[in-house]
This record gives sequence, structure tokens and C-alpha cells, in this order.
Amino acid sequence: MKKNLNVPLRLVRKLLVSIIRNLHDLTVDLNRVVELTEKYADCIPADVRIISESGIYNHKQIRQLQKVAHGFLIGTA
Repeated sequence: MKKNLNVPLRLVRKLLVSIIRNLHDLTVDLNRVVELTEKYADCIPADVRIISESGIYNHKQIRQLQKVAHGFLIGTA
């Protein structure tokens, strides 16, 4: 997985998007972005901004994710 992370970081050096929603069954796990960010912290350059997407509905969730994400994509289609 760490090897695969280098490809998007080379393409978009300043932005890394983390999708919280499981696209197979549409469940949401807010802990996923926290776990992945902590797991791969040594692979993510300090100047990269992490954006958390999907499944965010309230301020409490944003406060939880602020520990690891710099921005959020909120809304419905």
C-alpha cells in the first residue's frame, strides 16, 4: 500500500483526499481517515493537505476529523 501511495502524491503533490464512505456498501466509518492517516503518516509529506470526503453531517464529526484532516467536502448529490 505504501508503494501505491507514491503515485497520487507525485501527481497532486499538495492534496490527498480520504473518502470515508465504503463505496461497496455505502457505510460510513469516520475512524477510517484517522486510522489511515496515522498508519501512513511517514509517507505523507508535511506540505500535503488532507481532505476528508463523504458521510460528514454535523459539527461533532468535523471536530473528530480535525485531528487529521485539513479540510472537508460536505454535501449531498
